[in-house]
Amino acid sequence: MKAVIRRDYALLVATIMLVVGTLSLISALRPESFGFFVGILGTTGALLVIYEVHHTKRIAQATFVRDLNTAFTTDESISELWRKLLLDENIDKSDRPRISSYLTFFETVYLLLDRKVIDLRLLDNLFRNRFFTAIGNEQIQKMTLLSQPGTFLNIHALIKMWSEFLAVQGVPQHNGYYKYIKAAALQDGYSITQLRLHDLEKVLTLEEEVFAALSHSEWLRKNDQDVWAECLDNQLTIGATDRDGNLVALAVLFDAGSGPESISRYLSSDHPAIANSLNLKIVLVAPSAQRSGLARTLVELLEFEATHKRRQGLLCTIHRSNTPSKHLFTSLGYTRVGRADTLYGRRDIYLRSLALPSRKQSRHRRKFRLVRTAA
Repeated sequence: MKAVIRRDYALLVATIMLVVGTLSLISALRPESFGFFVGILGTTGALLVIYEVHHTKRIAQATFVRDLNTAFTTDESISELWRKLLLDENIDKSDRPRISSYLTFFETVYLLLDRKVIDLRLLDNLFRNRFFTAIGNEQIQKMTLLSQPGTFLNIHALIKMWSEFLAVQGVPQHNGYYKYIKAAALQDGYSITQLRLHDLEKVLTLEEEVFAALSHSEWLRKNDQDVWAECLDNQLTIGATDRDGNLVALAVLFDAGSGPESISRYLSSDHPAIANSLNLKIVLVAPSAQRSGLARTLVELLEFEATHKRRQGLLCTIHRSNTPSKHLFTSLGYTRVGRADTLYGRRDIYLRSLALPSRKQSRHRRKFRLVRTAA
């Protein structure tokens, strides 16, 4: 690293000497052009300085990342917990100090990222697995991360920052992230499971509650009993139940093929993510569970299921004036790709391109599945 810095310094000195020599020569031979060339060389010099500052910053950040990795690997508490995580060994109360050290390390990482000291792109490949493996661990969640409200707030902020970064970069979310959001919902009192045909009455009741509280009934499509039976019997419908056993939210992943329910038929099939997509048919949240984050959680869990099926995109339709839904889906990485006169009115069409995991990653992701209720 020092050799690189010395080489760059020598290059900068040589450049300065060349500029000075050129100015002297122009001054002697063409005095009338001296001002013009001074302007050009001044601009060039400014660009060189900007490049040098940027280059030096990148070297400094690379050195910083190396030092962070050294701190991670040489800390005995952190290293021992990471060993247990890798070997899937049991983590118990005696590991609390190790958990604290591990999470504190990543709290420090968050502060560095938040203050723009370091770029997440430099940390991602090196630390992504180490971070999400820990936050997805059930014992760590129960002992510290989710069981003690108000603690490790920077960790929760880092989870949000990192997951949004991966979505923007088109990188599959780590399996630990899905475990975390499902466990976080459970900690808040909501159990998430797949709904079946025997849940039809609960689904119809939830739909009635949502529409009764909706100020703009045209925002949502009201489905009849036959459509809901199809969703529960042949499609993937997941729901969130509160502590009293009430169904308070649901979302449907719908494989319409080329049938009349297909959203992709309104669009060109040239885009791979559109041609090989599934419908996010509907998301319902009861008034009692509004602003709980359940809509986001259910949508993200269905994204996991779609990538598990090796689909490249999710499509949904949103009423043009339904601003809350547009805000939710754009924050999740959906973009508007068209507008169509659907069977239930004019709608904007939104697409979420999904990053497919490798075959090896897909095998690991099968370990995380939604709880299936018996038919």
